[in-house]
Amino acid sequence: MSLLSAAVQVNDLVANSKVVMFGISDEPQTRRIKFLFDSEDVMYTSVDVDLVDNGPDVMTAIKHMTGHSVAPVIYIDGSYVGGHDHILAMNLDGYLGELLEHVGALPDNKVEEMKATWTRPATGMAGDDFGII
Repeated sequence: MSLLSAAVQVNDLVANSKVVMFGISDEPQTRRIKFLFDSEDVMYTSVDVDLVDNGPDVMTAIKHMTGHSVAPVIYIDGSYVGGHDHILAMNLDGYLGELLEHVGALPDNKVEEMKATWTRPATGMAGDDFGII
């Protein structure tokens, strides 16, 4: 697959999903974001670039489009948001939950439950949750 085809594939996924994460299946930062999204029932599309045939082309296309060359790479509502550190920072300040609610990436029953935790920072890290709040 060519770089152009990979870029078209990335753009199609981003245009047709509220939240898209391009990551590496066994990479800790990717697993943290998946854990966060899964634990809050975020409706998202995940592409593990190490498990798809054109993964290297996909990451090269993303690097050319965003300047971000390290997985995971997250898009919300068609816009590049950033990587692992950006998502965790947005979660800590409460903005992530508000954004996900605004774009319709959360089930209705989850929104009120999440609002109670959006502005409370973590008090510690638990081994099983990879340090996710």
